[in-house]
Amino acid sequence: MELIRHLAIGAILCGACCNAAEGQHIDWIAPQPLAPQSLAPQPLAPRSVGAPAVGEPLFDRPVVTAPVGGEPRLARLPAITPPGMPGGNAFTEWYRSDLKLAPDDLDHNSWGSGKAIKLAPWRLLPPLSDGWSLTGFMDIGATANPDQPANRFNGPVTFNDRNDLQLNQLYLTLQRAPDNPGDGLSWGSRVDLLFGTDYIFVQSDGLETKPGGDNALNGVTAANGAPALYGLAIPQAYVDLACNRFRVRLGHFYSIAGYEGVAATSNFFHSHAYALQYGEPLTHSGGLVSWTGDQMTVQAGVVNQWNTTNGINDEATFLGGIAFAGRNSSLGITAISGQADGFTTSGQRSMYSVVWQTAISDRLAYVLQHDLAYQENALAANDDATWYGITQYLFLALNDQWRLGMRYEWFRDADGARLASMYVRNGGLGLPAAGFAGAYHNATFGANWVPNANLTVRPEVRWDWSADTGVAPFADFTSDSQFTIAIDAIYIF
Repeated sequence: MELIRHLAIGAILCGACCNAAEGQHIDWIAPQPLAPQSLAPQPLAPRSVGAPAVGEPLFDRPVVTAPVGGEPRLARLPAITPPGMPGGNAFTEWYRSDLKLAPDDLDHNSWGSGKAIKLAPWRLLPPLSDGWSLTGFMDIGATANPDQPANRFNGPVTFNDRNDLQLNQLYLTLQRAPDNPGDGLSWGSRVDLLFGTDYIFVQSDGLETKPGGDNALNGVTAANGAPALYGLAIPQAYVDLACNRFRVRLGHFYSIAGYEGVAATSNFFHSHAYALQYGEPLTHSGGLVSWTGDQMTVQAGVVNQWNTTNGINDEATFLGGIAFAGRNSSLGITAISGQADGFTTSGQRSMYSVVWQTAISDRLAYVLQHDLAYQENALAANDDATWYGITQYLFLALNDQWRLGMRYEWFRDADGARLASMYVRNGGLGLPAAGFAGAYHNATFGANWVPNANLTVRPEVRWDWSADTGVAPFADFTSDSQFTIAIDAIYIF
């Protein structure tokens, strides 16, 4: 019944915004989509207006495209809808959200119809030789918490986890896309470096940390040996082999599960859903094979657990997904299953994630995500754990420079196995697992202001609350709710 109630809340919000959006004219739509293309971009044809003429494709753009340096790709969805599938850095490099920056591809595709937006962004470096490029962005944010927690941490809220000003991400990407216009054999590679306060959330066991979790790449605070506030992470380092409609990815890469992404440019909001940090893996190390058809992509591979490159126990884990795209909607389903380390022992961990995205009107888009996971021996031998949730998003484009969004999430950590791993950097890990079992909610309202092709500013307000938890998770573990105001600026170069 709780699940049905949360779906109903989302439906009511969705219907209210649909009524508000009635009467919008289709001629408002920009000639280019707001979303980025894949890692290897290509210019797109203008969107058709009205019903398709005789002989005109049903989709707004060709169903299968073969960009220079990239792989075939599904058709794009109209205007402000997400570009196809969940899983930025998987499902052939599609990104998770439509209403965001496009650091890799904005030079070629632009977004919005304003002249400032259509201008190519300034770049620090020109393209390098042999198809290589070096690009990046900086994300600086500030969060205000009226509770003024003594440790300056916003409880289980991650990424903008401090009641403070943060350099969240200084992000660099060195990449070479496969030079494979739909056929033939080619290769590519990509390495991402992330410096800032967000590094701690994307560390991989055996890469940035030693097997078991001790620091390897970064330092600790002198006071208590807890992880340092600023550090470096290597969230991606892989090689791609492309042949016709197939692609093989080998190395360390972002997960294909879920909707939100690690990179600030992959999200509408500055803050993140609980599902991203606690419910899903963020990175994988291993191999992944992709096949892209006219309206479908299928992926399957073998990786080493969740967020693990070289762990104490290296376990082969299945990772796979299937995605479909239509004219106005898309559906992506991912699954992960294999042995995983618990607090004291290992057990089978299985998870699925479903993301549905649809265009409600010319200016309004809706996203629904549902995750469910189960792990044997998560807390101790024969002590299993389950976690699951629903996250809903609604995005409204007001004009070329302003977009509004809201997110409502219900995340249940039924046994406390996930929230117990929250980081409070000047105090080590959170309290014991049993105290954090319960339900967690967040309602977030925000905007994106995009004055030019290099800059996006994202203000937001967020209300978090918990239910049925043994330990109050907010305000230094004294409150079951929390209000925050945040703003960040992303500048790509």
